[in-house]
Amino acid sequence: MIDIITLQILSTPKGVIPLWGMFAGVSLVLTLLLSLAQAKRKGHSTDDIFGFITATTLGALFGARIAYLLLTAQSINWQMTLSWSEIMYQGEMHIVGGYLGAIITGWFYLEGFSIIKRAKVSLLRFLDLYFYIIPLGMGFGYIGVFI
Repeated sequence: MIDIITLQILSTPKGVIPLWGMFAGVSLVLTLLLSLAQAKRKGHSTDDIFGFITATTLGALFGARIAYLLLTAQSINWQMTLSWSEIMYQGEMHIVGGYLGAIITGWFYLEGFSIIKRAKVSLLRFLDLYFYIIPLGMGFGYIGVFI
């Protein structure tokens, strides 16, 4: 049941799942499914695309959190913080850090596993095949933020 006042979807013993979190998860699944369909259509390995999306998602999450911590380091009371988990899980994320984290980890994944050489296309051509999917996923995720 959706709690309209606080926009929470589901209560769990560890806390609640906010509406924007559900939209972000659905956006990730939508992006993954569209990318895998595009990979099959263009003849690319679906394992490579799944790995690429996993790497960029993790890079975006870590990059966004690290950017937030760096930008708000002066306001964090480091002496009163009890544990590293409080630093990592309490607070917000910064979107520019997410973009940079995704770009860096995506590039390392593509170059490190020689996916571009195996696909026999240039990096820009490879990314161009999947470029229209990124705004769709981001747009659906932002719907949850603005609700």
